[in-house]
Amino acid sequence: MRGWRRIIVASAAASLTALAPAGALASDPDAPLAGVERLDIEVSGYITPRCGMGSIQDRHLGSIDGGGMTLRTELALDCNVPFALTFASANGGLAHTTMPLGQGPYAGRLGYQMQVDLPVRQPTRRTVSSAFTSDQMRAGAVVSSLNGISDGPARIRMFFETAPGAGLLAGRYSETVTITLAPRT
Repeated sequence: MRGWRRIIVASAAASLTALAPAGALASDPDAPLAGVERLDIEVSGYITPRCGMGSIQDRHLGSIDGGGMTLRTELALDCNVPFALTFASANGGLAHTTMPLGQGPYAGRLGYQMQVDLPVRQPTRRTVSSAFTSDQMRAGAVVSSLNGISDGPARIRMFFETAPGAGLLAGRYSETVTITLAPRT
């Protein structure tokens, strides 16, 4: 009797399969498809762009008699997209707070040169370097990552000129450098 049951069950299953529409069988992910030799599966994802920078503390140089000082600092960067940094000088140099044009033979401004070294990946590691004067920075000097992403902090050096002529006028001097980060997405 058991043999007959197997035949009946097998016969019923075959009849149901024959009645099932072809599309139903094709939608079964475990069923092999006749004549298919290649199957492409698209996989995708997304990474959110980010680009940020740290901060740099204000610096007090002390006595600037004669000039010739060097200031070194680093700017933390975290950008997974290409970017540009713009350096803008408010005074075009260290300027006397009340007499930036000087007085008599004494100068009221001490210029400098800024050197920026920017480590990037393009996809290999590279350092992009730019140098500009404090006068050039009045209009804003741009350092581009050249389509690379940040690969460490930017190294910034300011080389102050030697005091011109009779030297600098006595008093307080200041400069503000504004750094702007512009990600390119």
